Amino acid sequence: MLITSHRFSYSIDEWHAIFKLRGINALSIEILPQLKDAKTRKEEILHWLNNTVQVPDFILIDDDKSLNGLPENQKARLLLTSGSLGLTADLAEQFLAKQ
Repeated sequence: MLITSHRFSYSIDEWHAIFKLRGINALSIEILPQLKDAKTRKEEILHWLNNTVQVPDFILIDDDKSLNGLPENQKARLLLTSGSLGLTADLAEQFLAKQ
């Protein structure tokens, strides 16, 4: 599920190509719909999680600091990146080591 503010900038096929260039084989990509009433990304994610069939396994990767306010069980799946660096191999390895 793409939640990035850039999610509407590319088509699903373009997102697959972007991930493939980075060595990520995304089996399925969905774009989180934009909610009119949501003021933060956190609100969009909580709405999706609360109104979607159980999602058994997911990782939230984002630089949006509002996600620090997620409930603990969802925050445990948050890999909070730096807005200037994004997702790095070191950060991913540190996160996965905690899982």
